[in-house]
Amino acid sequence: MYYYLSHTSKALALALQGSLVGCLQLRDRGVVGVKDSGRGAHLLKNTNVPCLIAEPFFIDNDSDLKRAHERFENLARSYARFIADSADSLILHED
Repeated sequence: MYYYLSHTSKALALALQGSLVGCLQLRDRGVVGVKDSGRGAHLLKNTNVPCLIAEPFFIDNDSDLKRAHERFENLARSYARFIADSADSLILHED
């Protein structure tokens, strides 16, 4: 999830979604732009840097949860790689 008016957050959400879907091999449910009254909106809207809420699988779905347990280390590496790859684009440069 990302705040619907943040183009940077949307781009990052799409990149993270692709990474997580590739890792877990679960159905791609897409990314959701959250509006002002949506779930997580306060965090997503009022954070001064791009902000995402990731939900890579359903914990109440036994097969999704099993897949996440089986690929836990790869899932952690996917997050770490995404953060490292995205860091340069998030650094603010002073003129």
